[in-house]
Amino acid sequence: MSDAKPKRDEVLSVAPPDIEVIHRERLFETLSNLEHTDTRDDMLDYVTKLLASSRNIKRLHEISIKQYADLNDLFHEYLKAGCEILELDIGIISQIDAKEDSYVVKDVYPRDGSIAVGDVFKLGETYCAQVMQKANTVSYAEVGRITEMCSHPVYVNMGLEAYIGTPIIVEEQIYGTLNFSSTTPRENHFQGVETEFIEMMARNIGHAIQVDNTKRQRELITQQLLRQEKLFRLFVKHTPAAVAMFDTEMRYIVMSDRWLADYGIQEDIIGRSHYDVFPEIGDDWKEIHQYCLGGRVHKREEDHFPRADGRTDWIRWEIHPWYMDNEVGGIVMFTEVITERKEAELRVRHSETLYRVLIEHLPDMAVMMYDTDLRYTVADGPILPVAGYARQEMLGRTAYEVLPEASQKTLIPLYKQILEGDSVQIERRTNDRYYDSRMVPVYDLDNEIMGGLITVQDITVRKEMEEELRERDRSLQAAQAVGHVGSWEVNLATGASNWSDEFFRICGLEPGSVEPSSELGFTIIHPDDRERAAEALEQSQKVNEPYKIEKRIIRPSGEVRWVISQGEIITEEVTGDRKLVGLFIDITDRKRMEEALNEKYAELEGFFTVALDLLCIADTAGRFIRLNQAWETTLGYTVEELEGRPFLDFVHPDDVQPTIEATQMLSEQQPVFSFTNRYRTKSGTYRFIEWRSQPHGNLIYAAARDITERKQIELEMRAMNENLEQANKEIQQFAYIVSHDLRAPLINLKGFSSILNTALGQMTALGDTVLPVLDEAQHQVWNSIIFDKAPTALRFINSSVDRMDAYTSAILTLSRLGRRDLNYEQISTSAIVERIVESLSAQIQEQEIRIEVDDLPQIYADHLALDQIFTNIITNAVKYLSPDRPGYIRVSAKQDLLETTFHVQDNGRGISETDRDKVFAPFRRAGKATVEGEGMGLAYVQALVKRHGGDIWFESRLGEGSTFSFSILNKGD
Repeated sequence: MSDAKPKRDEVLSVAPPDIEVIHRERLFETLSNLEHTDTRDDMLDYVTKLLASSRNIKRLHEISIKQYADLNDLFHEYLKAGCEILELDIGIISQIDAKEDSYVVKDVYPRDGSIAVGDVFKLGETYCAQVMQKANTVSYAEVGRITEMCSHPVYVNMGLEAYIGTPIIVEEQIYGTLNFSSTTPRENHFQGVETEFIEMMARNIGHAIQVDNTKRQRELITQQLLRQEKLFRLFVKHTPAAVAMFDTEMRYIVMSDRWLADYGIQEDIIGRSHYDVFPEIGDDWKEIHQYCLGGRVHKREEDHFPRADGRTDWIRWEIHPWYMDNEVGGIVMFTEVITERKEAELRVRHSETLYRVLIEHLPDMAVMMYDTDLRYTVADGPILPVAGYARQEMLGRTAYEVLPEASQKTLIPLYKQILEGDSVQIERRTNDRYYDSRMVPVYDLDNEIMGGLITVQDITVRKEMEEELRERDRSLQAAQAVGHVGSWEVNLATGASNWSDEFFRICGLEPGSVEPSSELGFTIIHPDDRERAAEALEQSQKVNEPYKIEKRIIRPSGEVRWVISQGEIITEEVTGDRKLVGLFIDITDRKRMEEALNEKYAELEGFFTVALDLLCIADTAGRFIRLNQAWETTLGYTVEELEGRPFLDFVHPDDVQPTIEATQMLSEQQPVFSFTNRYRTKSGTYRFIEWRSQPHGNLIYAAARDITERKQIELEMRAMNENLEQANKEIQQFAYIVSHDLRAPLINLKGFSSILNTALGQMTALGDTVLPVLDEAQHQVWNSIIFDKAPTALRFINSSVDRMDAYTSAILTLSRLGRRDLNYEQISTSAIVERIVESLSAQIQEQEIRIEVDDLPQIYADHLALDQIFTNIITNAVKYLSPDRPGYIRVSAKQDLLETTFHVQDNGRGISETDRDKVFAPFRRAGKATVEGEGMGLAYVQALVKRHGGDIWFESRLGEGSTFSFSILNKGD
């Protein structure tokens, strides 16, 4: 502490406690205890305590009456005394926020750094939490002996054993705690005198805090009062509105610079009568002034003000009474000269926001003042909350604490610039609002800068309107460009014209390339339309009605365009001039579309007339809208009898529900590509109708066909197929029986042939015995039988039996093909062909055959059958290659939605016209029989292809080669 004695208004003193009362209470307590004491030691102990208490109270008294420069010195003395009197290590004065669970160290003794002023702890992690909970003194002699306290953070982290704490009360609220603690446990519990001592100390500290708060508030109020007058006048002077304040005699008290500027006042008018300054003021104004001096508010958005020099100003004004001691002290007048705006911007009726009267009454404004430390001393105005600030949160805090970090970078340099004597005006955007801020320095009575004054006006509405006007202009330009819509205007009095950019472009001109005029606009019109356009314009002006015409224009390039020009006559409010303003719309595309639609409509009409199919337009409610003449032929009704009728009236009862379901799908905008129902004819019979329908909104467009004959043919074919299937089964059964029954005698023949062959060998062996006894003729007969006729006959029998056995085996195989169930699966045809080609590789290399296999598709078929089909066709292609030229074979395929077609092309011998019918016949081979086989291969192939729902065919030229093709129906899995 400095040796210099503090000034009287700087020192802090604490009202001393009533020492006499405390001494009296202690004396009575001691005497009472002595009356019940039997031993001299006890008496000495009580006397010792009394003396100690007296010393302690005296020390508190000395601290209380001493004067301090600030609270910290006072706190330090109390903490030091408490630690010494209670013989504890640490003393702390804390400030506590129970809601935030915070414990802030306001002062500590000793100040050795282990705990520092300003340290913040969680309240729940301190012993003082119990003090706050009980709102009373709490003490522990030895925390380590209390089981539930051994895990307390203070005990664990700091090892504090002894503790005593009591609440500090300020203005009947708990401010914080006064507590003392030590790492050394006490031998005895804290005594009542010690508890009272710390509570007495806490009361003194609370009283000191309250006194200090009162002093600070008084100093703040005093400072504000000293600045109020200067601030008030400074604020009015620099407010961006024409403001003047009058007393009850209408004498000027203060006015803004804007007031002087707006009304051209050069001299000092403070104290002068308003009516002297403006002698032209009439009785109507004086009545208004008296009306407002009666405590009422009056305003007008637009008013004319005749001036002494004969001029008339347009002004908007507002008058409010101001009060002093609940009595009207005069009026405050806010005015704005709007003459220029009234004359130049009559179509833009935007009223500027009035400033509030002396902060409270100035609308959309805020006023702030800060000192040289950038600490806010004034903050008021209705837009503060809108801008995201609260008055109470700003006062007493610096700009660094209040402003967001992003705003600090911009505003704090400006704040400092104001403190250098500059004035600044800026526009900023904060929280989606726009503000106009004016900053000026504030001077004290010694003309020294004491801070800065900021007036802020919310100009969001103005900014939004400006942006809206810009956006509308951009949107209008964009819309005109996109929609090929231009705009124009003609002053009917002067003939002056104005065209938009899109007007120029529609006319084939660059915007601004020529000076718009009525004469130029007339020359652009197509010669055949000029007279009609002139008449329409003349009629519009004559009867004062809107003008509209479709006409053609000719661009400089010679291109003809169709436009709609339409407008109406308006009268300018200010000048009274009549203008014709309107739009200029390019409708060339629409005209072309109309022509195309007319052509299409004519085509549709013709199509409806000549179409053989049944054409129909219906609605989703189920009624015929339009039908073509083919319906009359099919149903026998006239078109007039059908149109407008519900189509369900004609549907077969069994088909009504499916028809309703199909109509529902069409109502949900789902097309129906294949649907069949029956319609009743006028004769009462029913016809099968097949439909293909497409919805479009509430309409259904449909094409239909009478398939009654097809249905009958299908029924006949179904019956025929059933008969054919039955016949095929019988044929297969017959083939099986025949082939099976033939095999038994063939086996017998083969057995007998073997016996005969053995016998012939035996007879041949007897030749040496028999021949000597035979004559010449018998010898010749023997040789003819044994060596010619018998062997020849046996060979013929064996070959015939083998051939017959092959035929019966082929018949059995062919019959089995019709009985075996096909196992459909996804097959890679490329893999099958590659395997077949690989199996023929030796023959292919020997004959130097070139084979090309295209990228073949996957199909859904029977794997074994497809393998047999490709094996037979490719093997035949190899067998029948021509020996006089290099062989060539190509395998390719083509796939569409319905089927897949494979081609096997070769450059072999080819097939003659006479052999074409034999190609797929059983036991028949084309050409010379130089190739082994029984001629059943292609018969097998044809049967397998047919079972897949496909077909097989070939193309061939003798001596050039053949192409065998087969199709397989596409099936899903």
